[in-house]
Amino acid sequence: MANSHPAAHSRRILWKSQGTPDNHTDDDVFLRELRTNVNLRTYRFSEAVTGSAVLIQQICLVVLFTTIYAFMLEGRLSAWEVITGFSVTLVALHLVYRSLTQDHLAPSRKELHTFLVIYGFAFGISPILSTLTKSVSTDTIYSMVAGMLLANLAVHDYGPRAMVVSQAFSLNAAFAAAVCLASRLSSPLDAFALIIAAAGIFGLWPPMRSAVKEKRPRHFVWIAPALVLADFLLIAVISRFFAVLFVLFLAGIGLLCPALFVYLQRYKTTIHGPWDEAVIAPFDPTSTTPPPVGGTDDGPTPL
Repeated sequence: MANSHPAAHSRRILWKSQGTPDNHTDDDVFLRELRTNVNLRTYRFSEAVTGSAVLIQQICLVVLFTTIYAFMLEGRLSAWEVITGFSVTLVALHLVYRSLTQDHLAPSRKELHTFLVIYGFAFGISPILSTLTKSVSTDTIYSMVAGMLLANLAVHDYGPRAMVVSQAFSLNAAFAAAVCLASRLSSPLDAFALIIAAAGIFGLWPPMRSAVKEKRPRHFVWIAPALVLADFLLIAVISRFFAVLFVLFLAGIGLLCPALFVYLQRYKTTIHGPWDEAVIAPFDPTSTTPPPVGGTDDGPTPL
């Protein structure tokens, strides 16, 4: 039975009985081992702005897709203009993607097969899509689309690991929104054009964006301003007020939120000490670097 009077200066060992509980720490050394902000990572304003650029790009893509739908619904864009424009854009972006990730530009048979399947399948089901939700009211359709596009933004893969991230669910939500909107258009050809637009915007762009961010980081920072400008010009055709409101909203996300994040870092405090739970880290026999002392801002020091 453990002695109720701890021995002086107990050692933190388990192979010898010292008359104290296994988790005992002497009072005179408990707070002495307290450490704050050990290995704390801080971010500069430029890093925070660059991190928000991915979110801004995705918001711009969602707005671009809905704007294309609005233009087609109002007759400002024809189906052939959308199909031709996105086909040329898809080929150009694919060539850029291969130049960043492969040694040659010629597409493989698998890639050609994928393109043919997407176009053929979309064209084949376009008559069904154009009448799939005709019996559902337009208000209900728009509410469903808003929820699906918000889900696309919420679970999209922006880079940092998180429990809610699911690229597959994000893509499915975007295509479900496209299917719902296709039924509001006037012809199967319009529905086919909208599905092709969704495939290019939500399907091809994410891997393209990741490749540019990894291979051309200096070029990556200019993508968000270009998309913001394009969306601003498109929205201004419909409403100048909403175009200005859109830019102000993105300015808050891309400038105000990073500035607030950097400012609040001064109040971030992490504490480490003998109360930290030990975490067994995998052993790497080839590594000569010991784990960081005192843990990190994500947790205690591994054993």
